[in-house]
Parts: sequence; C-alpha cells; structure tokens
Amino acid sequence: MLSESFVYHEIKKIQDLFCDQRNLVPDQTGLPELKSEVIQKVILPKFELLTLIADNYHINAIKGERVDTIRKLLSLSLDQGPRFYQIRNENIKNYLNHDPLLNKLKRSYFKIKEKKVKLPIRYGYHLGWSALIQRISVGVVFSVLVLTIFVSATFTDEYTFKMDALLLSSKLGAKKIATAKVIAIYVLSAIFYLSFWLVGILFILGFYGFEGWDLPVQVIRTTISFSHSLWQVTLLSLLSGFFVMLGMVTFTLYLSAKIKSTIPVILSSTLLVIFFNFFIKEEWSQGFSFLFSMLLIPYNFYDYYAYSLGSLVIPVYGAIILFYTTIICVFLLLSIHAFQKTKVA
Repeated sequence: MLSESFVYHEIKKIQDLFCDQRNLVPDQTGLPELKSEVIQKVILPKFELLTLIADNYHINAIKGERVDTIRKLLSLSLDQGPRFYQIRNENIKNYLNHDPLLNKLKRSYFKIKEKKVKLPIRYGYHLGWSALIQRISVGVVFSVLVLTIFVSATFTDEYTFKMDALLLSSKLGAKKIATAKVIAIYVLSAIFYLSFWLVGILFILGFYGFEGWDLPVQVIRTTISFSHSLWQVTLLSLLSGFFVMLGMVTFTLYLSAKIKSTIPVILSSTLLVIFFNFFIKEEWSQGFSFLFSMLLIPYNFYDYYAYSLGSLVIPVYGAIILFYTTIICVFLLLSIHAFQKTKVA
C-alpha cells in the first residue's frame, strides 16, 4: 500500500543517498549526481514506483507529463510530511475546476467517480499490463488499416469482373448475396481482431509477466479518477477498439458498394484513418473538434474526457461504442441498398 509513511520513507531514502558524498560524482556541469552503481543497485529496481511518486507532486502530472524523477524527489520538503494524497486531491480539484473541456455536469460526474477510488493505492509489479494498455491504440489502428484494405474489394470485385450483371438480374440474388457478403466480412473481421489481440496479449504478457492484473489503474497515474483495475481498463479498451474496427469496416463496405474501383476505396479509407490518427489528434487540441476527433481514434479510455447528452454523461469508451454502433447500423443498410440499386452496364 502506498501509505503516507511508505511514501515518506521512499523519498527519504533518495534524499539520504545524496547526503552521503560517497554516492556522488560530478556531472558534466559540475552538479552532483549519483554514481552509476548506486543507480543500478538502488534506483533502477524500483524506478517505476519512484516515478509514480514523483509525478504525483508535479502540477502537470494529471496530463501524463513525467518529470525528472530523482531531481523532483530531492526538491521535496518533508517537514510537513509527504502529503502525498493531499497533493493528489489538489491536482484533481484544480484540473476539474479549470479544464475548458469539462462543464458542470462532467465535473460532477468525475467527482462521483473519484469518491469510488480506493485509497491508499495498492501498488505492485504491473509492467506487462501497463505495456499492453499503452499499445492498444496503435494495435487498433493497425488492425483497422489491415481490415479496411481487406474489405475494400467486397463489392468492387463484382463490378470489376462483371458479376454484378448476373447477381443483380436474379429476383432475390442482390439482397441475399449482399447480406451474405456483409455477414461474412463481419465474421472474418471479428476473427482477425480477436486472433490479433490474442497473439498480442500472450506475446506482451508472456514477455513481461501476467502479474498485476487486479491492481487499480492508479498505478499508471495517481490522478486517474476511475476505480477500474488494469484488466478492466484493458477489456474496455479492446471492446471500444472492436467497435472502432467494425465501424470503419462498415464504412469501407459502403464505399466499396458505391465506388466501382478498389484502389479509390483503399485510398479513401486508409487516408481517413491516417488523417485522424496522425494529424487531427495533434492539431485539434481544444473544444468540440478535439472531442469529435477522439471518437474517430482510440485514446486513453481512463482519462478525464467524457460527453454530455442532456443530463447524461458518457465516458469516452461508452461514447465510442455508441457512436460506432450508429455508424454500423446506418452504413450497413446503405451498403446493401447501394449494391441493390447499382445500375448494370
């Protein structure tokens, strides 16, 4: 448990190291720094823990910005105790009161969520799960790109090989075949997504270890206000990514039914994914445009982002699932209708 006394002793150990001249050597600027053997023996084995503690005292830690761990711990005054959870609560309060993306309703929502967080934080080894969570966004983008390329020829091949004339000439062929194609694509996409992440999860956790699955998400950053454990965050992230994937697949199916060439469909879907993942996220940093861009890309599902719909507040993962469910329903019907109504040359 990261109790106040535990935090105090961890900080005191680092400060005591610098009080012993035998542990120090001058750096390039002449300032004292720890010897490499001291760092390897004392600091590195628990560097993640020390960084978590140091980040808690940093005013921008709530945004995930890390500080120089050792320098930050050295500069802390322990005269009034570590005040670890007092500082944490002040950081959360200041962020909720001043963030422009949070209205009164969202602030109340996160304050309620904060009350459910169990303190003191239970800490332990979790490198496998934190590494997995950090890579989910990239993995979802990769799977979406692969699948959009794969499904782009679903209907365009029928136009290319002149099979649309045969399929559309039968009484029920157009609707049945279009529906069967869509169902097959959904099944194959789901199998690919699940297989991709099964291999990915086993590879990452097999390399780093399965320990820490039941630890609270606060071991990643202390200022998170959700009471989820690491395995729950992983599950929610993968579930949200699954709906992102199905939504983009459905949209690509619609393009495939409307455009009679495979290359423009591939380019349109690929550029859309790349644009929203590598440009919009950086450029749209405030307001509605930023919130809208978050629906189109996987993001940190445990962060202070939410959407209000009337008196209802929906967290990011819920909004993504709702948004892409709507996309799936709308473009699924449009895809089948577009193929049925195709004019045969």
